[in-house]
Amino acid sequence: MQKILATGKYITGLLLLLFLLAACSTHAYKAATFNVETGDKITVQVDIKAGYDLTMEVPFVISKDEETILTGGFGQPEAYALYYQLIKDDPNASLLAEDTKDGNSYFFYTVDGSSGTEYNYIMQVDGAQTVIIMASLASQAEAEAAFAATTVTLAEPE
Repeated sequence: MQKILATGKYITGLLLLLFLLAACSTHAYKAATFNVETGDKITVQVDIKAGYDLTMEVPFVISKDEETILTGGFGQPEAYALYYQLIKDDPNASLLAEDTKDGNSYFFYTVDGSSGTEYNYIMQVDGAQTVIIMASLASQAEAEAAFAATTVTLAEPE
């Protein structure tokens, strides 16, 4: 009988610890799923505990403190290679990074445009026929932080 009580106390303590750990989570998310003309359903989510918000229409806007940081839209799969080549050929553009995030290939570049210096991301969504274009007129640091707080996935078919 004492073993059962000791085991019950152990389980109760473990459940309490798990509850406390869950309550201390440093992330909470806002997400929107978009039906894209490529036929894909793409989910974009932002970390609201980090102060970001997301609009639910296209073009979507990722903002912080009511200031637009990234504006995003969707493109066909060939847009990835097209933008990459345009950046290579444009003397006003510089490739800043090329990597993967959440399984998605992306590149990050800057270009001096008519509205000012832009910091833009082009992302090929893993397993999808969709490319996401996210543009920013905010600072490089603000664009990078907003991108880091953003997750993009191909939504599961219903």
